[in-house]
Amino acid sequence: MKNPPNEYAVFAVKNYISAIDEIGIFYGYSFEEISYSKWAAKELLDILEKRKDLPPLIVMEEFQRNMERRSQSNPYTS
Repeated sequence: MKNPPNEYAVFAVKNYISAIDEIGIFYGYSFEEISYSKWAAKELLDILEKRKDLPPLIVMEEFQRNMERRSQSNPYTS
């Protein structure tokens, strides 16, 4: 059975990954910021493709909470 919301989310993240360089340059982000954004989007894409049993919004919210938790774990790398 197909999961259109999940397929749409995967499609949207893939499009974001392909456009992040141009978006980042347009908004004046550094190479490092663009790289981190790309990494995070690829991680999210991987999780979305593995967790097709969950609605994509739930997967994204869980990913966001995990990223926030990780960013606060070391005060020198937040």
